[in-house]
Amino acid sequence: MATPDEEERLSALMLFQSLGPHDAGEMNSLMESEEIPDGHRLFEEGDAGDGLYIIRNGAIEIRKRTKGGDEQVLATLGRFAMLGEMSLITDHPRNAAAVAKGPTALFRIRKEPFVDLLKKESLPAYKICLAISRFLAHRLGLLDEKLLDLIQGSQIPESRAKLREFTDFKAKLFSQWKEDPPS
Repeated sequence: MATPDEEERLSALMLFQSLGPHDAGEMNSLMESEEIPDGHRLFEEGDAGDGLYIIRNGAIEIRKRTKGGDEQVLATLGRFAMLGEMSLITDHPRNAAAVAKGPTALFRIRKEPFVDLLKKESLPAYKICLAISRFLAHRLGLLDEKLLDLIQGSQIPESRAKLREFTDFKAKLFSQWKEDPPS
């Protein structure tokens, strides 16, 4: 459960902005607090997604395995950052690992009670899904911009070819989604 100061800050998050006081209270009742030590692996790449996390204090590194088996840090997330959001709206496994960088306090919304709210046609739960969709669309837009910068800035023909291959793959991915939407 969030403290009054944390509730005020959480209400400013995109995830909760569309919720009125009653709706926010319903979603706040789903939130659990969790504290983890430095180096704790919150989840692994490939794990079943079991909930969304919001960092209260501390930091979490998002790590992805390379083809060589090493882990590459993709991002370090800080206070009030959200992670694991896709697990609330898909049944896909985690696509990266999350590791505490120092002692870290989190809020967690577990998937099962959230899905139960969706089954009951809870408007606040649907508003959260919409906010997650907007968040993911924003992230995809940033990725597109970065990819374009890399393609345009690369002077190495092999790199340009790999980036083009990725762009073509992404286009194919979106065309497949039109035919067979993800579950």
